[in-house]
Amino acid sequence: LGAGALRCRMATDFDLAEQADVPIDVVRAWLKRHGYGGKRGQRIKPAVERAFLDVHQGQSPMMGVPTPTAPVTPAPPKRMRARPQPKAPAQPSIIVRDQAQRISDLQRELSEARAALQAAEAALARSAAAPPPAPKPKPVESTMLSVRTALARQGLDGRHAVDAVRIALEQQPERVLTALATADDALFSRIQPVCAAVACRTVATFDGWHPIAVGAQGCGVCRGSDNRRWFRLMAARLKRARCERLLVVGGGPGSHTELRRLLRDAAHLDVQIVDGSKSLDKRQAKALVQGMDVVVFWTSTPLPHAVSDPIREAARSAPRLIRAATPAGGKGIAMLSKTVITALDEQQGARR
Repeated sequence: LGAGALRCRMATDFDLAEQADVPIDVVRAWLKRHGYGGKRGQRIKPAVERAFLDVHQGQSPMMGVPTPTAPVTPAPPKRMRARPQPKAPAQPSIIVRDQAQRISDLQRELSEARAALQAAEAALARSAAAPPPAPKPKPVESTMLSVRTALARQGLDGRHAVDAVRIALEQQPERVLTALATADDALFSRIQPVCAAVACRTVATFDGWHPIAVGAQGCGVCRGSDNRRWFRLMAARLKRARCERLLVVGGGPGSHTELRRLLRDAAHLDVQIVDGSKSLDKRQAKALVQGMDVVVFWTSTPLPHAVSDPIREAARSAPRLIRAATPAGGKGIAMLSKTVITALDEQQGARR
């Protein structure tokens, strides 16, 4: 047969769809998948037609014999050989996935166990380095009697009970102190040790203390320090006079440090210190003096006129301001405190 006759015998994709009773898209997809083109209206060679019908019809219409159970797809011509399709990656089996998940869980548990072990070792090291806790005081047994009850059983109450406790303290002080108990330590807050110095006794009176006579080193006011004694008295006097803002001009660095340390026991005082090494103008001096109750010039070190004169001039414009100056060469906080106390007494005397 000629080429024209062969073309007339070749079926199209529409013919294959009609013969196999399948949609035209199925025919085109099969042709394209097997490397035979798959275009619309494409003419199909007999060998390709037989291969398609073997798969989709169950037997070859041209040979009239049953097709083998396993369809054999003929190899396409070399010029139309299909491109090799990439193999899909093999999916891991269920057993493999379970093993991988189990390994992941064990690794996580191992990491958590290691972290817990490190934390326990660190806590053990800290506890070994820390000092042992102080032993807790033994609770007072409920069967113990109060001092009042014990005295009442002896028929002692009121003033007689107080006298009995005083006699017991004189005879066996340690046993009585051990037996006494209190739920409020504020009961003894105003009973303080005070030395015989007049300044310390005055401070104790101002603070409402009930003094117990002791030496200077055990004094609750001065603790054996002359500077501390007079500073505490100055602070108490200023508090009673409601003069709580103090401007200190001059003084050395060491004296300033000690003054700030003593101020911890006089929280009601607002003390400002002006260093004598820097000059001031009138505006700065007026801002420093404004609102102050006392201005004291500390001449323990040389005080330049560039500092003292602007402050003196600003202080003159405040008639109620207490002005004081330590004597020439007056050193120490004790001298500063005595100077302020003297100036305060003079102003209060003038007002009377």
